[in-house]
Amino acid sequence: MFKGRKYVTNQGPQGLQLSGYAKRSEIVELLDLYLAEFIGYDAIDCSGSPNYPAADAGQQWIVSVAGLIGGGAGTAVEVGDVIVCITDTIGGTHAVVGAFYVIVQKNMKPLTAANLRALPNDNADFATSYTFSLAGLDFDAATILGLSGGTTSQLGLTTSAAQIGLQIGQTASTSRAIDIVSNINDATTRIISVATAMSAAFTTDKELNGYYFTHTSNGTDVTGAVVNGASVYLSSTALSKISFNGYKVDLAGTYTAAAGSQTIAGFSLVPTITLSSATTTLYGVNISLADVTRTNAVAIYGGRFVTATTATSAILASNSTNTVDICNTTNAINISGTSTNAILIGGTVTTGISIGACATGINFTGAISNIAIKIGGTVTTGISIGLCTTGINFTELITGNAIDFNAGVSVTGSLIDYIGINGKTSGYLFNGSMITSVLDATTIVDDFGCSCAHDGLAADVLRGTRRIWSGAMPNGVAAPNFILEELQWNSVFGSGAAIGGTPQIVKISSTATINDSAANFTALNLDMSAMTLTSTGTVYGLNITTMVGFTAAINTNGYISNTMNAGTLVAATVTAVEYGDGKHHVTVLTLTNFIIGPLASAAASKVLIPITALYTFPAGAHILEASYANVGLTCDGTAVTPDVGLGSVAGDGSAFATLNLATIGITVEDTLTGYAIADTNTHALVASGPITPTAGALAGIALNNASSAKTIYLNAAAAWNANNTSNLTATGTVIIVWDTLV
Repeated sequence: MFKGRKYVTNQGPQGLQLSGYAKRSEIVELLDLYLAEFIGYDAIDCSGSPNYPAADAGQQWIVSVAGLIGGGAGTAVEVGDVIVCITDTIGGTHAVVGAFYVIVQKNMKPLTAANLRALPNDNADFATSYTFSLAGLDFDAATILGLSGGTTSQLGLTTSAAQIGLQIGQTASTSRAIDIVSNINDATTRIISVATAMSAAFTTDKELNGYYFTHTSNGTDVTGAVVNGASVYLSSTALSKISFNGYKVDLAGTYTAAAGSQTIAGFSLVPTITLSSATTTLYGVNISLADVTRTNAVAIYGGRFVTATTATSAILASNSTNTVDICNTTNAINISGTSTNAILIGGTVTTGISIGACATGINFTGAISNIAIKIGGTVTTGISIGLCTTGINFTELITGNAIDFNAGVSVTGSLIDYIGINGKTSGYLFNGSMITSVLDATTIVDDFGCSCAHDGLAADVLRGTRRIWSGAMPNGVAAPNFILEELQWNSVFGSGAAIGGTPQIVKISSTATINDSAANFTALNLDMSAMTLTSTGTVYGLNITTMVGFTAAINTNGYISNTMNAGTLVAATVTAVEYGDGKHHVTVLTLTNFIIGPLASAAASKVLIPITALYTFPAGAHILEASYANVGLTCDGTAVTPDVGLGSVAGDGSAFATLNLATIGITVEDTLTGYAIADTNTHALVASGPITPTAGALAGIALNNASSAKTIYLNAAAAWNANNTSNLTATGTVIIVWDTLV
């Protein structure tokens, strides 16, 4: 009957299953047998709203007159509808036995032999698919419809307009809407293959999705629940040399943008969700390799990018909190091959790359023709590296800049920040070397320029470079050496020819302009004043050890100032600059309206009584070598010509017009012998010296031992007029040359 073709039939309430393929007439013949044996129609008039008749499962009635079935409160039916009993019943109203029947609408095409006979092409193999309704039939077999064989496809669906080709409803939590079990041979196999072809070009901003998944939650989900839009599970125990890709995207063909810009992405993630919970974490790409176990040195990569030689960037990210966030890997980012820009971070970024717990944070093993790492835009933290053996590793040629912060960077914190380091016991914080490079005029090993203006809002301290070491250094077994900043020059300069040059280990130069007259500029400032010595030790502000043949330990065309073992000032109208080496001193005192003493306001001769000392030597033994004065005087009233000198004792107010050694005593002018300064009205500067102390060199006050007077007074005497009132003041310079012995 079926010409030897393979077929299988399951006849009964479970339905009809065909395996293999047959001609249309063969299927019709088989259905005739099936329907004749199991399906019989009786006519039923529903105009009087009859109850459901008594029936056995499988009995069917066709409605001859429209009305209600199941009594007055039954279900409306039309002529041609089929009423099918699905459970044995004695009949009754719809409320009582309605669940034992199903109704097949007449506008659905039932699977009947007559419908199959209407199909065309009785002589061809049954290759074209047709759709029929099986509603009303109860199939409780494991497989409702099983298909096998077919020359092209076992099930083909063609849709038009807004139709749905295949719609599957799923209600059980453990069911699978589509379950594919495939036995793959050695041929190229596609489990699911989708091919689309445009019948016309896009005319509006439409979207073509090869796979589209939506999910709507119903209430509050429990913690730990996971929704996967696409879940790929790869499991194998017999992998040899095959490549295993959980998800692979191939882009082929030629892409040409007719107008405007064009974006091509192998993987595109565009979330439009709203995150309202502070405990929610959104990942653009989340890769976890925590459960990977390897028994050998197989390479494991969280992400791998192999680009064309003309590729601009392997990763391009902008406007994100963390561009790349990676933890617990061997190489967080491994870049090999020839690249233009290996890593480019731009836009508004909180953290460009965050790396923690890995052997090498960023590893570059290929040549880079431009910039290895470039950070631009408004960036809070460009690269953050946690627990790593090596943070960033470069092993190949870089013809541009290894790390580049371009003009678009806006930094309010630190350009490079490593303040949280702890647990390091050896090695280097920064370590670098150039051992095979050939240098030219453009070479600067470490170069940084700052052309930023200060805001001028506060007395800030601006620093170009700062090193602070505050860790304790106990002696332990051996005394430690400590060098906060070390510069070594170990090369060979020149080749023997007398060409010249100026080798310098440290150079400090300035082309600055200082417009503040009260500013104190210092090219090199050594401040050891806050040190604490709890035991005997040697402390040098500057220690120079020279070799035989050195021209000079220090070569300068300027003065050397030193406040070590210097004296002190009392009056605020006197400033001091100390020159020397801490043993030999040249003290330059600048006087500005310094009060020598109050006037008598009476016509009389008088030695003035100074209000304060001019200068005080430190304790110890000293040698006073010479002194010099160039001052002008001022007082009210008629001009006078006072006699002025420097002494170790203050004037006593006695009635003398001069500092007379015989009558007053040598001590009022034993440092610098009194001399006349004419015209207190014109305030002209008058100089005296340099001269040795009054008693002579190495005599008298010049040999200032520990018990000698340590103060120097500016004394004055004159025949004062009655209108010389107020104070006598001095403006000018006083210079004292002296040595510290002990």
